[in-house]
Amino acid sequence: MSTQTTMAKKNTSFLTSVANTITKYSSATTFFSKFQPVFLYGFIPAVIVVGMSIEPKPSWWDLINIID
Repeated sequence: MSTQTTMAKKNTSFLTSVANTITKYSSATTFFSKFQPVFLYGFIPAVIVVGMSIEPKPSWWDLINIID
């Protein structure tokens, strides 16, 4: 086999694997379930950071009530 043929087969194989991965994780349910810890553990600190940047500064009790 020539070098060009070998490279073409490698590129085709790579593109096929990328397409299969995109298809596998394309549904929103699969995406959310796979990255659920990021959403769960990232949301509360984000609320606290945004809340603490508000003027006048809210109390911790106000921030807890935002989440509820």
